[in-house]
Amino acid sequence: MINIYDKVYFKLREKEVHKAKVIIKRLDIEEVNKRISKICWSSGIEYEIILKNSEILLLLLKGNKDKVLLKFEKKDMVFLEEFDSYLNFFYKYSANKGVYITTGVFEEKIKNRCSIISIYKKIKLVDKYNLIKDQLGIKGKATDEIKGGKLNLYKYLPN
Repeated sequence: MINIYDKVYFKLREKEVHKAKVIIKRLDIEEVNKRISKICWSSGIEYEIILKNSEILLLLLKGNKDKVLLKFEKKDMVFLEEFDSYLNFFYKYSANKGVYITTGVFEEKIKNRCSIISIYKKIKLVDKYNLIKDQLGIKGKATDEIKGGKLNLYKYLPN
């Protein structure tokens, strides 16, 4: 569900958002992996690759207090079956927080589930619009802010 702030933001930043969508689609999983591992190394966070291929990066991040299961996926739409697969990993690795980032959007059933079922509220869903808004901010340029080596992913890391 889009609020009024998001509508205004995407209308005012229309050109940059469009550029950012193109750049996000071209992101290389290896570049994202390098960025996350660099952040983890400098922050003292344990980092374990569970699954990595050209479309998916699934990581278990262990901080002092939290275990976060982070999934970065290059897809136009994430369906309920794929989300259920993520949930299986979430329970298998006993994560207490989750982050699911996609370069597309989530099926509406997934959003509804995560807003209603309390255990799913521990999982943060980040679609391309949220990712773009977080990366660009108010005045950022897409070509400067959204690159594999410049992605700001600190807010998704464990404590």
